[in-house]
Amino acid sequence: MDKNRKRKIIEKEIYNKSDEDTARPKWGEQWDRELMNYLLYENSLKRVKHLANMYFKGKDCLILGGGPGESYIFKDGLCNSITLINISEKEIENAKTKYPKHTQFVMGDAEMMNFKDNSFDIVICQGVLHHLNLTTALSEIKRVLCSQGVLFIAMEPCALNPIAFIGRKFFPSNIHTPDEKPFIVRDFKNKLKKENFKEIVFEHFYLVSHSVPIFAKFTGIRNLRWLIDILVLFERFLFKTPLSELCWNFTAVYQKIE
Repeated sequence: MDKNRKRKIIEKEIYNKSDEDTARPKWGEQWDRELMNYLLYENSLKRVKHLANMYFKGKDCLILGGGPGESYIFKDGLCNSITLINISEKEIENAKTKYPKHTQFVMGDAEMMNFKDNSFDIVICQGVLHHLNLTTALSEIKRVLCSQGVLFIAMEPCALNPIAFIGRKFFPSNIHTPDEKPFIVRDFKNKLKKENFKEIVFEHFYLVSHSVPIFAKFTGIRNLRWLIDILVLFERFLFKTPLSELCWNFTAVYQKIE
């Protein structure tokens, strides 16, 4: 069997499984949920929503590999149209009640889409590109984006963060897949430039602050919002240095160049 086809079959099987069908822990069981939600929603996810409000208004949007997890970005009337494509039937079914009524749901392959050229103003990828063949995916994204269209990337994981690396390597969750490849930031930036995408926004998130909810889970010490706030503030300064390569994830906005 072709390697790419095998990879996609495995991805689909993993995301179609119910939580009871896997021996791995469910994503999120490794940390204190309240503290992790605080960390994410007060920082990266709040920023994603702010950027979405800047770029999505009145636009035709495609969510690549979308599921219920991206629904927090969207509110009624924000976009002219929303189309969501996913290889997993389960992810699509779980997403249907989370989005505005005019959303179109399509089961399909993000690396080989049936949409016409220049169909969308925005292509949104939240934590999905590291599951794909990046060269193939960028080619398809570029094809379906209209002239000067925007590639909106959210919460894409990085390979060099020590805490995240240990988690993926030794404590994988139910949604970690064998062929996923988190990015090295500088390589990712160079790749996007090579594929004729212009960088508009690039923001790094979380160096060590995401260890606090894990610590809280295993110690029972939960009054730690103050520590998260201090670490996040400290990280903002560190991300102005080469240590930005060690972030847990990044959010970025790119524009298609003709």
